[in-house]
Amino acid sequence: MRRNTSSRGFVLLACAALALFTACGGASGDEAAADDSTAGDSALSGSLPIGTALVTTTSVNLRQGPGTDNAVLRTLAKGTAVVTVNRTTPSAKFINVSAGGQAGWVHGAYLAQGVDAPADPDAPADPAVPARGGAADGCRQRKLKFSADTLPSPPAAGSAYVWGGNATGGEQFLDPPYSGAFLAAASVAHSRQLEVFAYLEGPCGDTGGVDDGERVRCRNIHNAYNRRFSPNTPDTAAARWKPFTMKQLTTSGQLGVDYCEIDNLENQVTIPLNPLLAEIKGLYDTGKIHCRIVLKNVDASALDAIRASVATTPAAARFIAPFAIYEADNTAEKASLSQAMERLKGPGAVTILSLDTNHYGSAFTPDTFLACN
Repeated sequence: MRRNTSSRGFVLLACAALALFTACGGASGDEAAADDSTAGDSALSGSLPIGTALVTTTSVNLRQGPGTDNAVLRTLAKGTAVVTVNRTTPSAKFINVSAGGQAGWVHGAYLAQGVDAPADPDAPADPAVPARGGAADGCRQRKLKFSADTLPSPPAAGSAYVWGGNATGGEQFLDPPYSGAFLAAASVAHSRQLEVFAYLEGPCGDTGGVDDGERVRCRNIHNAYNRRFSPNTPDTAAARWKPFTMKQLTTSGQLGVDYCEIDNLENQVTIPLNPLLAEIKGLYDTGKIHCRIVLKNVDASALDAIRASVATTPAAARFIAPFAIYEADNTAEKASLSQAMERLKGPGAVTILSLDTNHYGSAFTPDTFLACN
């Protein structure tokens, strides 16, 4: 059940239009942005595959479109990591990029390839750890970094993060059913040997009793998909969501997604959880689904019910992620939830609590979990 009341999606931050020396959104100190209206001919050019990692070589404007007659969305500081999105060639020497989940255009004269993002000082190290029973089997300690709202930047290479964000986007992202910005950032994360988490659409529900537009937006995505790809799907709350979400799951291997959370499974829609998990397990075990399922807002008794009827051993529960997520007002249930996850998945599994339900993903407890091959 998704209990936050903030709107999801990628938020465009409006700065003063055409401001050449704005410090909005990340320029450091009083450093002026590069004057892209007078940029020379030595711009980065040629074909750049979507998901190419670039870096800004000076403080420069991120514009709404490919040209200086387009508004400045924000100013990117020198050394900001960006990735190419939507198209493989420049337009008027401007390159379409995403910076921290915000898409825009930067003049190619102020971008370079082959330079990694600055190291994240808070990124945990990525040590191999002894496996259960003391023998090494490829298990590593991980820590989740993601947001269901604006995409965070992928952490630096060598960190122990699983990176992720809201994968869906809008009605224009149906084939593949992941947004371009998410796929671009996921490509960067994988290039840094990080695992990738996808926050999927799932059934449409309200948000803690408040409808902030979530149901209409979600319904529009599902109906747009079904008109094209699954026209016989009943237009009901219990049925319309499934073709799109199952497509997200079954394309996860092609698109480099390691963990998937299906939103709103038990929010205002009656969907028996265990039969659905048994169906997903069958698809995972036969190689049709790649990502492991992240359980969300599933209480300890429900975790034990999954263990009793769907996955009776940790080996049978391989299709489930080694971490669950639970939105809570306090930490009172933390111990019992993590103990239930260990009963289901084995030592090293945890339940991560989100204590900031109005800004989902920004206030997780700093748990590490044991991810094994």
